[in-house]
Amino acid sequence: MEALELAPDLWWWTGRRDSIGADVGSVYYKTGRSVLLFDPLLPPEDPEGFWRALDRDVLSGDEVVVLVTRASHERSSQEMLDRYPASRRWQPGEEAPGGVAALSAGRPDEVVFWIPGHRALVVGDALVGDGAGGLRVSRPELHAGLRPLLDLEPAFVLVSHGEPVRGADALRTAIAG
Repeated sequence: MEALELAPDLWWWTGRRDSIGADVGSVYYKTGRSVLLFDPLLPPEDPEGFWRALDRDVLSGDEVVVLVTRASHERSSQEMLDRYPASRRWQPGEEAPGGVAALSAGRPDEVVFWIPGHRALVVGDALVGDGAGGLRVSRPELHAGLRPLLDLEPAFVLVSHGEPVRGADALRTAIAG
Protein backbone atom coordinates (compact mmCIF):
# COMPACT_ATOMS: atom_id res chain seq x y z
CA MET A 1 0.00 0.00 0.00
CA GLU A 2 1.15 3.47 -0.86
CA ALA A 3 -0.59 6.68 0.27
CA LEU A 4 0.28 10.08 -1.14
CA GLU A 5 -1.07 13.45 -0.04
CA LEU A 6 -1.29 15.51 -3.22
CA ALA A 7 -2.82 18.65 -1.69
CA PRO A 8 -4.72 19.48 1.49
CA ASP A 9 -7.65 17.05 1.77
CA LEU A 10 -6.70 15.25 -1.47
CA TRP A 11 -5.07 11.82 -1.22
CA TRP A 12 -4.28 9.00 -3.63
CA TRP A 13 -3.67 5.50 -2.32
CA THR A 14 -2.97 2.08 -3.77
CA GLY A 15 -3.93 -1.44 -2.89
CA ARG A 16 -3.29 -4.82 -4.46
CA ARG A 17 -6.16 -6.00 -6.64
CA ASP A 18 -5.67 -9.75 -6.82
CA SER A 19 -8.27 -10.19 -9.56
CA ILE A 20 -5.98 -8.32 -11.99
CA GLY A 21 -2.66 -9.06 -10.26
CA ALA A 22 -1.69 -5.40 -9.89
CA ASP A 23 -1.87 -2.39 -7.61
CA VAL A 24 -4.68 0.04 -8.34
CA GLY A 25 -5.21 3.64 -7.29
CA SER A 26 -8.09 5.17 -5.36
CA VAL A 27 -8.76 8.78 -4.37
CA TYR A 28 -9.87 10.47 -1.14
CA TYR A 29 -11.18 14.04 -1.18
CA LYS A 30 -12.64 15.91 1.80
CA THR A 31 -14.81 18.93 1.11
CA GLY A 32 -16.66 20.57 3.97
CA ARG A 33 -18.56 17.84 5.85
CA SER A 34 -18.29 15.34 2.99
CA VAL A 35 -15.65 12.69 2.39
CA LEU A 36 -15.59 11.49 -1.22
CA LEU A 37 -14.01 8.13 -2.05
CA PHE A 38 -13.36 7.47 -5.74
CA ASP A 39 -13.02 3.84 -6.92
CA PRO A 40 -12.17 2.87 -3.32
CA LEU A 41 -10.20 -0.25 -2.55
CA LEU A 42 -9.58 -1.42 1.00
CA PRO A 43 -5.86 -2.25 0.75
CA PRO A 44 -5.44 -5.93 1.59
CA GLU A 45 -1.86 -5.18 2.67
CA ASP A 46 -3.03 -3.15 5.71
CA PRO A 47 -6.82 -3.01 6.11
CA GLU A 48 -6.70 -2.08 9.81
CA GLY A 49 -4.24 0.77 9.23
CA PHE A 50 -6.40 2.07 6.41
CA TRP A 51 -9.55 1.98 8.56
CA ARG A 52 -7.76 3.78 11.42
CA ALA A 53 -6.65 6.57 9.07
CA LEU A 54 -10.05 6.92 7.40
CA ASP A 55 -11.94 6.78 10.71
CA ARG A 56 -9.81 9.70 11.98
CA ASP A 57 -10.90 11.79 8.98
CA VAL A 58 -14.59 10.87 8.94
CA LEU A 59 -16.01 12.92 11.78
CA SER A 60 -19.32 12.17 13.42
CA GLY A 61 -22.01 13.41 11.08
CA ASP A 62 -19.77 13.59 8.02
CA GLU A 63 -21.32 12.29 4.83
CA VAL A 64 -19.28 9.64 2.99
CA VAL A 65 -19.93 9.49 -0.75
CA VAL A 66 -18.58 6.68 -2.92
CA LEU A 67 -18.06 7.60 -6.59
CA VAL A 68 -17.18 4.99 -9.18
CA THR A 69 -15.73 5.71 -12.62
CA ARG A 70 -17.09 2.45 -14.07
CA ALA A 71 -18.88 -0.65 -12.83
CA SER A 72 -15.72 -2.76 -12.71
CA HIS A 73 -14.27 -0.27 -10.21
CA GLU A 74 -16.82 -0.95 -7.46
CA ARG A 75 -13.96 -2.61 -5.55
CA SER A 76 -14.57 -2.13 -1.80
CA SER A 77 -17.43 0.35 -2.22
CA GLN A 78 -19.92 -1.68 -0.22
CA GLU A 79 -17.50 -2.10 2.69
CA MET A 80 -16.99 1.68 2.80
CA LEU A 81 -20.74 2.31 2.68
CA ASP A 82 -21.45 -0.28 5.38
CA ARG A 83 -18.91 1.24 7.76
CA TYR A 84 -20.31 4.76 7.88
CA PRO A 85 -23.97 5.48 8.75
CA ALA A 86 -24.09 8.76 6.80
CA SER A 87 -22.93 7.32 3.50
CA ARG A 88 -24.28 6.98 0.00
CA ARG A 89 -23.26 5.89 -3.44
CA TRP A 90 -23.16 8.60 -6.08
CA GLN A 91 -25.49 7.91 -8.98
CA PRO A 92 -25.15 9.32 -12.51
CA GLY A 93 -27.26 12.45 -12.80
CA GLU A 94 -26.84 13.38 -9.12
CA GLU A 95 -24.89 16.40 -7.99
CA ALA A 96 -21.80 15.48 -6.02
CA PRO A 97 -20.54 17.55 -3.07
CA GLY A 98 -17.82 20.14 -3.50
CA GLY A 99 -18.71 20.94 -7.09
CA VAL A 100 -17.29 17.61 -8.30
CA ALA A 101 -18.50 16.93 -11.83
CA ALA A 102 -18.84 13.70 -13.80
CA LEU A 103 -17.59 14.11 -17.37
CA SER A 104 -17.42 11.84 -20.38
CA ALA A 105 -14.51 9.43 -20.55
CA GLY A 106 -15.06 8.95 -24.27
CA ARG A 107 -17.15 5.80 -23.85
CA PRO A 108 -20.63 5.17 -22.49
CA ASP A 109 -19.66 2.91 -19.57
CA GLU A 110 -17.17 5.23 -17.89
CA VAL A 111 -16.99 8.72 -16.41
CA VAL A 112 -14.10 10.94 -15.40
CA PHE A 113 -14.53 13.02 -12.26
CA TRP A 114 -13.37 16.64 -12.08
CA ILE A 115 -12.47 18.06 -8.66
CA PRO A 116 -12.43 21.79 -9.40
CA GLY A 117 -11.01 22.86 -6.02
CA HIS A 118 -7.77 21.03 -6.83
CA ARG A 119 -8.06 21.00 -10.64
CA ALA A 120 -7.82 17.22 -10.47
CA LEU A 121 -9.15 14.59 -12.88
CA VAL A 122 -9.97 11.16 -11.46
CA VAL A 123 -9.83 8.58 -14.24
CA GLY A 124 -10.77 4.90 -14.29
CA ASP A 125 -9.53 3.04 -17.35
CA ALA A 126 -9.66 5.53 -20.26
CA LEU A 127 -6.23 6.90 -19.34
CA VAL A 128 -3.48 4.91 -17.65
CA GLY A 129 0.04 5.61 -16.50
CA ASP A 130 2.71 4.91 -19.10
CA GLY A 131 5.31 3.71 -16.58
CA ALA A 132 7.56 6.70 -17.30
CA GLY A 133 5.70 9.46 -15.44
CA GLY A 134 3.26 10.18 -18.23
CA LEU A 135 -0.08 8.97 -19.50
CA ARG A 136 -1.45 7.00 -22.39
CA VAL A 137 -4.95 6.55 -23.73
CA SER A 138 -5.94 2.94 -23.09
CA ARG A 139 -7.81 2.45 -26.39
CA PRO A 140 -7.21 4.35 -29.65
CA GLU A 141 -10.90 5.05 -30.24
CA LEU A 142 -11.05 7.13 -27.02
CA HIS A 143 -8.78 9.97 -28.18
CA ALA A 144 -11.55 12.14 -29.66
CA GLY A 145 -13.89 11.68 -26.70
CA LEU A 146 -11.18 12.69 -24.23
CA ARG A 147 -10.18 15.90 -26.05
CA PRO A 148 -12.67 18.12 -24.13
CA LEU A 149 -10.70 17.33 -20.93
CA LEU A 150 -7.81 19.40 -22.29
CA ASP A 151 -9.83 22.59 -21.73
CA LEU A 152 -9.74 21.93 -17.96
CA GLU A 153 -5.95 22.32 -17.72
CA PRO A 154 -5.74 19.88 -14.79
CA ALA A 155 -3.07 20.21 -12.13
CA PHE A 156 -3.40 16.47 -11.42
CA VAL A 157 -4.50 13.42 -13.39
CA LEU A 158 -5.22 10.60 -10.93
CA VAL A 159 -5.37 7.27 -12.70
CA SER A 160 -6.41 3.89 -11.38
CA HIS A 161 -3.59 2.15 -13.21
CA GLY A 162 -0.27 3.93 -12.77
CA GLU A 163 1.10 6.84 -10.78
CA PRO A 164 -0.60 10.23 -10.36
CA VAL A 165 0.55 12.74 -12.94
CA ARG A 166 1.00 16.45 -12.23
CA GLY A 167 0.14 19.05 -14.82
CA ALA A 168 -1.71 19.09 -18.10
CA ASP A 169 1.28 18.40 -20.38
CA ALA A 170 1.08 14.63 -19.98
CA LEU A 171 -2.65 14.74 -20.73
CA ARG A 172 -2.03 16.79 -23.90
CA THR A 173 0.69 14.39 -25.03
CA ALA A 174 -1.47 11.30 -24.41
CA ILE A 175 -4.56 12.64 -26.14
CA ALA A 176 -2.61 14.02 -29.10
CA GLY A 177 -0.92 10.62 -29.40
